[in-house]
Amino acid sequence: MGSKMPTKMNKLLLAFLWIFISFSASASLGYNAGFQKLIYNKDKITIALWYPSEAKEQEIFYWKWNGSAAENSTFPKGAFPMLIFSHGMEGSMYNQYYLAEYMARNGYIVAAIEHDDKAYTFQTLVDRPLSTKRAIDLILNDSKINTHIDPNKIGMLGHSLGGYTSFVIAGREPDFSNHPSLSGLPNFLKKFYIKFRNFDNNFYDSRVKAIAVLAPGLGTLFNKKSLSKVSIPVLIIEAEKDEVVLDGSASLYKNNLPKKPEFMVLKGAGHYSFLALCDEYLQKNFAEICYDPETPRKELHKIIQQQVLSFFNEVLK
Repeated sequence: MGSKMPTKMNKLLLAFLWIFISFSASASLGYNAGFQKLIYNKDKITIALWYPSEAKEQEIFYWKWNGSAAENSTFPKGAFPMLIFSHGMEGSMYNQYYLAEYMARNGYIVAAIEHDDKAYTFQTLVDRPLSTKRAIDLILNDSKINTHIDPNKIGMLGHSLGGYTSFVIAGREPDFSNHPSLSGLPNFLKKFYIKFRNFDNNFYDSRVKAIAVLAPGLGTLFNKKSLSKVSIPVLIIEAEKDEVVLDGSASLYKNNLPKKPEFMVLKGAGHYSFLALCDEYLQKNFAEICYDPETPRKELHKIIQQQVLSFFNEVLK
């Protein structure tokens, strides 16, 4: 008995040590977060770019949010995976800066697009994926940064309407005839209108190898047939108490995808729990986006960060 105890104890200690090392490695790669803004005037596209950096972080202001990053710092040696980020309706490229900074510290480049959609129209559903594809073109052809990007390891993140955008880029074929604004019209008129307005574009982009969507919307526009061409890995995070997307879109996506996605319900989360923390100004002037139905978003952000990092580490790295 006495001679076996140390062996068992050693095995336990080694097991705990291995878990600790593995967790530490996944939690951080030792980078700081770098940040710069990319402005492509000719295409009217603006992008917030976070990336791994070895420079010291300092307080940085993203609109009404205070973050921490090494602004305009140089890239470390090497090529990194890149994640395109698509924010929600009437949102900002800074909406999920807390997640972008976290991913940058863990070895990812995050390119968040500033979508110019202040009204929910049919055109919005077309412009978003087209501008996303164009943004990828611009970044990969930008000699200042493209050598730091691994073009074979590109993923996409999207919140709310950005979730719709991500799915369309992944190969989803939207059936715009199911849009509520066309309800009541005969099918032939729906098809004519969609064709006339050039709404039947092919938005698929084969450069995107995986997507993660947070409280995605517009699931009712799609069925098994329209989702049949989505063959890349998918992570869906549903807000348990979503007060905006009330049609169960996340579950519709999950049940209609040809391959079983990674799926989780974020307990106690509302639709806007995925946004950054609100200060006094935001709480006073934008109370709707600061509402947390149950669990404080500060707690939820840690879960979101870990889940998204784990997913992309598995499918892209």
